[in-house]
Amino acid sequence: MGQSSRRRIALWTLAVPLALARGGADEAPSLVATRLSERTMVLHAPGALSPRLIVFASDKGLVVFDTLGTPSQARAARRRIEKEFGRRDFLWVINTHDHWDHWCGNQAFPEAKVVAHVSCPAEMKRPLEAASHPAPSLRETVESWKRDLAGADPASENAARLRQRIASFQSAYEELGRDFVPTLPVLTFSDRLEIDLGRQTLKLYFTGGFETPDDIIAHVPEEGLVVLGDTFQRGNYYAAFENGIDVPRWLDVLGAVMAGDVKFAVPGHGDPLSKGELAEIGKYLEVSWEAVEASVRQGLDADQVRERMSFASLRTRLDPALIDLKGLEAVHAANMEAFRRRLLQAK
Repeated sequence: MGQSSRRRIALWTLAVPLALARGGADEAPSLVATRLSERTMVLHAPGALSPRLIVFASDKGLVVFDTLGTPSQARAARRRIEKEFGRRDFLWVINTHDHWDHWCGNQAFPEAKVVAHVSCPAEMKRPLEAASHPAPSLRETVESWKRDLAGADPASENAARLRQRIASFQSAYEELGRDFVPTLPVLTFSDRLEIDLGRQTLKLYFTGGFETPDDIIAHVPEEGLVVLGDTFQRGNYYAAFENGIDVPRWLDVLGAVMAGDVKFAVPGHGDPLSKGELAEIGKYLEVSWEAVEASVRQGLDADQVRERMSFASLRTRLDPALIDLKGLEAVHAANMEAFRRRLLQAK
């Protein structure tokens, strides 16, 4: 298992809500609803940095971005949306990428058309074809945690956390094994797609790949809503995944988004970012990429690139009010090496 795969499992540790442990498919998980505006609401389960479901009430119908990790959660979200907005005209479901905790609730919105990047359906089907389950990695993770629990002090906080995580993941794994109906995208795109929502327009952008080969972000300029999926979130700026990050493309997409109105940029996990925070992430990427690109042109090796692009030399160029410098420092060296490898591969 590579570094990026281990990091993905670490993120899933936070992503799967503890509320899953409290009930099966027929019980309603508790969800927290946060209204960002009259038209936009974010739903997630309490107790963890769980995946976010975002709903936008457009003129033509309800648009749902990602659908949580299990059918029971998605059904609970649907009921809450209908109650909050007083309508049930679900028109579109947008899957930002193929991770199970963002699309395994699609079946709760059968009347909506599901949209994703063109490579997303195949990635969604891959675990189903290999293991007849949308998230077989859950079982592996549970077994790993059980081994950790066996060696932990039963009275420790770590043991308590492990027991909660085991219960959460086991519950999700079992529900997806008995109550899951694959509901795959019916409309896909390769680069950009615009959808008419009446007085609003939904703009979808392929990022060029990030944590998955099919990551997209969404923008409704009239609402100032940006949906980031599992690209960046506050405090987590890791960009060294196996799929790599196409920084020039990402900056191009970010520029297109920033040219419109941005009031809140909602990540797949965690709280919304401001326009300033999103711009600062773009600044970090641009400055870092240009420096690594120049280093590669000069033939510098990995150690020389690391020395030239040390975090100490970078931090003075960033605004600590807009970017978490501590979180960035933790991943900066890995990001620089990933950028260097990508540039070398492109030569």
